[in-house]
Amino acid sequence: MNKSELRQSMLRIRGEQVVDATPFATQFMQSIFDYAGDYERATIAVYIATKGEVDTQPLINVLAREAQLCLPVCIAPATPMVFRAYDRNTPLVKDSEGMSVPPESAGVCSPDIVLVPLLAFDKSGTRLGRGGGYYDRTLSVLSPRLAIGLAYDAQRLDDCPKDTHDQPLDYVITQTQIYDCTRK
Repeated sequence: MNKSELRQSMLRIRGEQVVDATPFATQFMQSIFDYAGDYERATIAVYIATKGEVDTQPLINVLAREAQLCLPVCIAPATPMVFRAYDRNTPLVKDSEGMSVPPESAGVCSPDIVLVPLLAFDKSGTRLGRGGGYYDRTLSVLSPRLAIGLAYDAQRLDDCPKDTHDQPLDYVITQTQIYDCTRK
């Protein structure tokens, strides 16, 4: 199965997940805090969930009380994303990819922790995204950073296809497990 076919299959599988993220948001948050260290001073890139992605709203609600949050913004195709400051009162506009993002007037941030949506992942931290390469380009230029994928158990594969430009995740957190992808 090629990446395009796998994406279609995983979109269907992810879309079938009816897991309410609210009960395991505490698991996500505690896991992030355990691995992120002093999160109160961290800048954390979150995302607004779309198309069956793990709902980040419960995380955003709690993280906003303690940490500086930002959202990724697609400025142009084939370029890394930028991150703009975000809180629950920030008005959102659509970026070049149709995603809800803070307006240009929001400050630009450099995240310490990046929460990453995905279609599939494996235990080595390889992730399959939607195919635009935005997170791979972005993670390749962020340093230092901690990249944490948020997923459902059903999104785990034994082996995820990997290209040379693909950037690994440090951790993946599902509703039942934490995968430490830094251990080889």
